Amino acid sequence: MLTNVDGDSGYSTSLSLGLSKSFDFGLDLAVGYAYTEAEDVNPMTSSVAFSNYSGVATADAQDPGTATSNYAIPHRFTLKLDYGREFLSGYETRVTLFGSMNEGRPYTYTFYNPYGSDFGAYADQYRQLLYVPSGENDAGVVFGEDFDTDAFFAWADKEDLDRGDIVERNELTSDWWSRLDLRINQELPGFRAGDRANAYFVVENLGNLLNDDWGVMYETGFPLSQAAVQVSMDEQNRYVFEEFLDPAGQTRVAEPSFWKARLGIRYQF
Repeated sequence: MLTNVDGDSGYSTSLSLGLSKSFDFGLDLAVGYAYTEAEDVNPMTSSVAFSNYSGVATADAQDPGTATSNYAIPHRFTLKLDYGREFLSGYETRVTLFGSMNEGRPYTYTFYNPYGSDFGAYADQYRQLLYVPSGENDAGVVFGEDFDTDAFFAWADKEDLDRGDIVERNELTSDWWSRLDLRINQELPGFRAGDRANAYFVVENLGNLLNDDWGVMYETGFPLSQAAVQVSMDEQNRYVFEEFLDPAGQTRVAEPSFWKARLGIRYQF
């Protein structure tokens, strides 16, 4: 069910480029770029087969088709600056700065259907891809009395969702994220001949240390889909929009957005 897909079962294309140069005064420079385009049928985000089957966002649970992979990072740039010099004879001081900047991970919007079976057997309550009505007079949609149509269409237009269409899985992309890491390493003499010691200072996500708004990652939570509308189906097989859930969309991801600092000594004997 997960790996033996008949027909069009997805693809991936990747391209990477790198340039590096060393200078006589002790500086090493390296820059890189990576491009990835990938589609799959199922991102296989779970350790349980049923969760993999029922959790993927789709318009047809029995024939999901291919869509942009959860793991596709379209563009990534990297930079490394490495400078070493012996300010103390025989003991090198090395400063390394590593930076990366990449486009965010993809995500999509779905329905919340508390009735589940409206969309077929084993249809998870949050898996059905969102249909965006063409307008308030869309013949395939019935708006409930308490449904906030003005807020919904304002949100859909802000998210640049096509009206009159079902959104594609992972058709939206999270914001770009950049990060800068710093490491300073100082060689030191050991207590005995042949022993070596190193003192090091590391700052991860240096930008966030300098400014709270820098180095912050935003993306939609697992499994990269979010319910936008509570929906049911009527006897004429029309969508009944019961409630606009006003999804948060991208939110701050805590762990990658923190800055961290470490100071330590390594002794070799």
